Amino acid sequence: MLRDELERAREELSRAMAALDRAVVQTPPTEPNPTSTTDGGDLEAVWADASPSMRAQFLLSVLPEQAAIRQALHEARGLHEMLGAPDRLVEWLIGYPTLFAQTAELLCRFRTTGEIAASSAGERLAAVLLEELWTALQRALEPRGWNWILPLPGQQLGEEHVAVGAVAAGGIPPGRIAVRVRLGLRRGGEIVLPAQVRTALSERAVDPSVLTATPDPPPVSRPTAGSPGGPAVPAWIGRLQRGGLSQDYLGPLTRLAQAQDEPGLIEALTGAAPLLGGSSGLSATLSDADRTELLEWLSRAWELELIVPSVGDVVDPAQHRSVGSRRTAHLHEADTVARLQAPGFRRQCRVLVPAVVVHYSLGEFE
Repeated sequence: MLRDELERAREELSRAMAALDRAVVQTPPTEPNPTSTTDGGDLEAVWADASPSMRAQFLLSVLPEQAAIRQALHEARGLHEMLGAPDRLVEWLIGYPTLFAQTAELLCRFRTTGEIAASSAGERLAAVLLEELWTALQRALEPRGWNWILPLPGQQLGEEHVAVGAVAAGGIPPGRIAVRVRLGLRRGGEIVLPAQVRTALSERAVDPSVLTATPDPPPVSRPTAGSPGGPAVPAWIGRLQRGGLSQDYLGPLTRLAQAQDEPGLIEALTGAAPLLGGSSGLSATLSDADRTELLEWLSRAWELELIVPSVGDVVDPAQHRSVGSRRTAHLHEADTVARLQAPGFRRQCRVLVPAVVVHYSLGEFE
């Protein structure tokens, strides 16, 4: 009987949302109420009485597959179950802070006041639901001393932030935060997980005359006319060569600077990645200024983003490549990152080079 009632409610909601869509096309709403209907009845009461998990399940069944908000709804279903069990929520938060932050970031972006504008009745209903869950999440965490780190454009980069790329951002001083990639977490005065951001490129970096300029003198061979459309060889490689950097390290960086297509870029990145971060010790070969300039060039010239998993992140075979393991007796640490050996790189949502990690494996110590 309950199944029949839910099915009838689902059919009524489908008809109501279709009517809403028609109304939106015909007359622009003045004060939109995404749960109102044109044919009356008890539809609003049915929707209000349904649990957030049931509402999310219904919306997933009617939203098109290509709707970007679907991913946030999937995460919202699992989050709602944990909101009903605060101990599980805190356990997840402590054991897997990065996964938690990724889920929270989705809610923050797609909720009513987020970045993505809803374009259909179903998306508006979903946005309202995500706003409701975001508020409930804040109410659950704040009494326990947990707070978000939500950097804003133009803010100075601080210890609570980690830069994972750089973008052209008009009006924002170079080096300052241009866009948030993932929110961070703080417990009391302790930074549990820094927020990931992209910083603003310097004016010099985005000046077209600078992008096409050649270093003086160019100590590496330049691509010939008509070669594949890779970026011009950058000035930083000439400076590193003149600075006397060991050929062991200069070779991978030179190949990176001369890459003219994606296969060449991938090969060069694989060799150069340990110089750009991680715990192998090779990243100390470059100064912070040289490494920052190189990463900005990769972001600007190739649209690359860093993949920098934190200790405790679940190992994702699609983004991480484990080259070893460390034993742990703690169940929540199994198959999570124990150490980052070298960062990975992503281009337009495609992983080109996975991050190299060491993972925890479950077992008793001998």
